[in-house]
Amino acid sequence: MDKYLHCQQLLGKLQQTMQQHQQWDACSPSAQALASIEPFAIDTLSCSQWLQWIFIPKMTLLVSQHLPLPSQFEIAPMWKRR
Repeated sequence: MDKYLHCQQLLGKLQQTMQQHQQWDACSPSAQALASIEPFAIDTLSCSQWLQWIFIPKMTLLVSQHLPLPSQFEIAPMWKRR
């Protein structure tokens, strides 16, 4: 399978899973929150917000334009503490 098609499918599955678990926001965070320079915008966004508003859009852009995909990148599960 083409790596771009596979990545597109995985991004769609990620979005669908987030929506099923009520982790998909209807409103975007503020421009200031999105402009964080901290890794994963840890100081301004939750993990799900970072995925929705930063990671998924950037990866979607790379995939749609067949630009180089990250090669040294891993995301591990993040457990929500209760």
